[in-house]
Amino acid sequence: MIGRMSRTFWLMLIFASGAGIILLVAPIFARSAQQFAAVSGWGESFVGTWLVGFSTALPDLVSSVTACRLGAFDLAVASLYGSCAFNMVVFFVMDLVSTRPVFSLLDPVLALSGGLAVVLMLLGVAVVALRRHLVLVPTLRGGVLLASYGVAIWIIYACR
Repeated sequence: MIGRMSRTFWLMLIFASGAGIILLVAPIFARSAQQFAAVSGWGESFVGTWLVGFSTALPDLVSSVTACRLGAFDLAVASLYGSCAFNMVVFFVMDLVSTRPVFSLLDPVLALSGGLAVVLMLLGVAVVALRRHLVLVPTLRGGVLLASYGVAIWIIYACR
């Protein structure tokens, strides 16, 4: 019992340390992304949607790949969808700390970006729901998802 509590404590400490590092580095990361968007001419909407989104999803990617390697496929997918759902809650917090409603301050391209994100998540849900019917074409499923994301990124870039 004591050994299990000790292990739990250490795991919680490691987790909290990682979260603390993220809290310290996040403002620097956000400022550098903003400066990169200005210097590159790609625009904050594109850089935020694609580069910042990709970078902040890397921990999700690593944990999901690890979960898949362990055979915990439900954990991998649930983690990704849970992360997306939690990110939506962040808008509530942003509205609490902002002097004006956050959505009134945003570039209209972000509405398109959000709509495309919903479509891509629905496509992912459809693949999960229809997996038994699409057994013969597993690489096609992955290819369709990857191509869909590529098209969405291109659309956001073109509209920046």
